[in-house]
This record gives sequence, structure tokens and C-alpha cells, in this order.
Amino acid sequence: MQYQPSHPGTSRFSLYKSDTPILRPSFFKSIVSYNCCKFCIFPYLYVLLTNFFQLMRNLLQHISYILAGILILMAPTCVAAQRHRLPECATYSYVERDSALYLDVYRPDNPRADRAAVITLFGGGFFAGARNNQHQKETARALLQRGFTVISIDYRLGLKDIEMVKANSTLFKATGLFRYCIDISVEDCAAAVAWVCSNADMLDIDPSRIILTGSSAGAITVLQLDYCRSNSLPE
Repeated sequence: MQYQPSHPGTSRFSLYKSDTPILRPSFFKSIVSYNCCKFCIFPYLYVLLTNFFQLMRNLLQHISYILAGILILMAPTCVAAQRHRLPECATYSYVERDSALYLDVYRPDNPRADRAAVITLFGGGFFAGARNNQHQKETARALLQRGFTVISIDYRLGLKDIEMVKANSTLFKATGLFRYCIDISVEDCAAAVAWVCSNADMLDIDPSRIILTGSSAGAITVLQLDYCRSNSLPE
């Protein structure tokens, strides 16, 4: 036999009679909202802020690691640059041609006991180059570490005038022009050596211990000057 409710407001699962006030959904909703505001928002806010600050701390920590790594990688380069930094050079005019020619004097921190000096000539095919270019600075740096006084000089570039080169385009004329380039560079190199020897006391070097070196056109000039001196030819 099935159970029949005795009153339309009751059911078999109801513990209250029909005259008990029914709690409507809106009432439960208001209670839940109140409880959330009172008991739930602050814990969640605390967790949210804690996570945010934790994230920022981790981010700053990683950034500090990256910066430290960059500094560690840069340190050897900075130390090497400081260790091999060229000292200040003194510049002098050693001869007047069409214009003044100059030389740069680099003094070592720990000079050799024999006070030897090296005169260097840049390369560039007699049409380019400079006494203070990067190659000359690297050469000076290497020699300074060995205690030499280093002197890098200017010399005239015979092929720098392109109109002169075009006017001497045939093989015979070009050969003569090349000889002209060598002759004027040898003349300038000999003038530089004479100036260095006459100012040896000021430079604190031994004039009997002067070494000449060069690159490319500079090497040709040095060899030709030595050939002229060895064979008593005019320089």
C-alpha cells in the first residue's frame, strides 16, 4: 500500500509539517553571499597576494642570476682590456714635406735594460694606411709588453693621388711610379730614424739599438732603406 501524504504541503521525505515556513532559495543565496564576503574573500585575497609576491621574488632572483652571469662573462674581457691597454702616446712632427709628417711614441711601463726601440711603418700598398690604425696599435701593444719603446711613423703615399696613377697607366710608367713611391717613403723613413737618434735622450732610448719593422708597403720601405745603407746608396 503506497503512502499518501495527509496534506498537500508535506511529502514522504519532509520532516516538517505543511505549516512550517519554507526557506526559499533567495534566502539561502543571501546567506551564502554574506558568508563569502565575511569568511572567503580575505583568505583568497591573502593567497593571491602571497602568490604574487612569490612570483615577483622569483622573477627578481632570476634577473639577478642573469646579470651576475653577464658580469662574470664580461670580467675577463674587461681585465684583459685593462691589462693590454695602450698607454698615452706622445706625438711629434719629425719632418716637413708638402705637409708635416708625424710620429707617435709609446713608452713601456717596464722598459728593457738595453733601452731598445722599434720604429714601425704601416702597410697599405702606398695608397692607404695610417700610423695610428688598428694594426699599428696591436703591433705597439705586443712590443710594449716586451719592454720596447715603440715609434709609429707617417710617410708619404705615392699612389694616394689617383690622377697621378691614371697618368702613369702603361707598364713602363707604372714601374717608374712604383719606384717613385719607394723612394719617397725611404726618404721619409730615413728622416724619422735621424730624428729619433737626435732625440734619443729625450726618448730615453739607446740610438745604437733601434729596430725597424713594417707591414706590406712599410716592409718594402724598411728593406729598401737597409739596402741603401748597406750599399752606401743615397737614401
